[in-house]
Amino acid sequence: MECAAETPTSPLVDIEKPNLLPRLDLSEVLDEQVCLKFEKCFLANLKRKLGMTYGEIARELGLHRVYVGHIFRGRYPLKIFFLKKLGIFPSEIWEEINAFGLDGSKKEFQLPRQIPLTAEFAWLLGYWLGDKNSANDGVGVTDTSLIVLSEFVRVLEKLGINRNGLRVYVDYRGAPDFDYIAKHLKIPKENFVHVSRTCKTLTVTVMFYSRLWARIFSKIAEKVGILLDNAPPNVKGAFVGGFIDAEGDCKNNIMIGQASMGPLVVVTKILRDLGFKVEKIKFSHHLFYVNISPIGGALSEFLKFIKLVNPRKRKDAEHLIYHVKHLRRERILSSQIIGFMEKTGCITIKDVAKKFNLPYHTAKYAFQRLRKRGLIRKVGKKEKLILFSLVGAQKTYR
Repeated sequence: MECAAETPTSPLVDIEKPNLLPRLDLSEVLDEQVCLKFEKCFLANLKRKLGMTYGEIARELGLHRVYVGHIFRGRYPLKIFFLKKLGIFPSEIWEEINAFGLDGSKKEFQLPRQIPLTAEFAWLLGYWLGDKNSANDGVGVTDTSLIVLSEFVRVLEKLGINRNGLRVYVDYRGAPDFDYIAKHLKIPKENFVHVSRTCKTLTVTVMFYSRLWARIFSKIAEKVGILLDNAPPNVKGAFVGGFIDAEGDCKNNIMIGQASMGPLVVVTKILRDLGFKVEKIKFSHHLFYVNISPIGGALSEFLKFIKLVNPRKRKDAEHLIYHVKHLRRERILSSQIIGFMEKTGCITIKDVAKKFNLPYHTAKYAFQRLRKRGLIRKVGKKEKLILFSLVGAQKTYR
């Protein structure tokens, strides 16, 4: 079992002060079925302020008089739906709310009125939106990187979610080291469950079972595009970075895939706002995907704006950017490679790398571009290396 080494610090750094950042008002995203708990004295004052009897309130809300009496005596919580029917909005009495919950659930939470849209929170939204699990039951993600999962847990804790209440499901064919994972995630080992036993690679799912938080996150996801419109570049980049950490690939090209198109539209808009060249959203093999063009002028600034927590994906992006820079620096243009082919006939990638003193992967990338443009083609093999020639050229072997 291979586990990533523990990361000392988080790459998500907020440059701007939280009080200068856009803020998410939770009173605008709470579901009408959310239940609120108040002090008895506040409920008594509220009834006095309404100037209505229990019977009149019951008729207004469509409830039984006895049930209304229990609500205003503090025995039952008061739903936001009923509050709005009485002409009162949660934003007006937020300071008086003791706890938030859902009908039929014993779990109660304290929620802040506003959450600053920091880079950490933006990354959490992007990561959860890219790889969410059990959207109706709670907030959760699945990953093979403990570094990414520990960052997810850390940011959740900043929202007031206790990590001791998280459940961890480990899928691994062998015997996973629960002690190591628990130490890394800082979650009690008693919260761990070994499931499936089918994955060759250690796969960990972290879940926080709360229908209330699941609804809050779903509502935020619907408004994420509007929220990020006025956000600073580092916050937008953190959101995209979280999405790439969940559903991105940075090996041969920077690509983001998703089963639904909506989140990709938001990601594409943000990337274009940041100055990146982004292709149109395409659909293939039941997935929507978008490519960030590696020849875009701003790719060299990619890691400056896009904060990747996953060390493997960050390393892949660094390698890709290095090869693109190397290709530009050496100015190996298509015409030069084609000219080399015209002189020598069929050549291999290794021949070009040797001729122009390039890394093999850089030469390979140049060949991929030429093939994509339909200028060269495969014609055979020589000593287990693929031979290429110009399209329409005579098939000759050296």
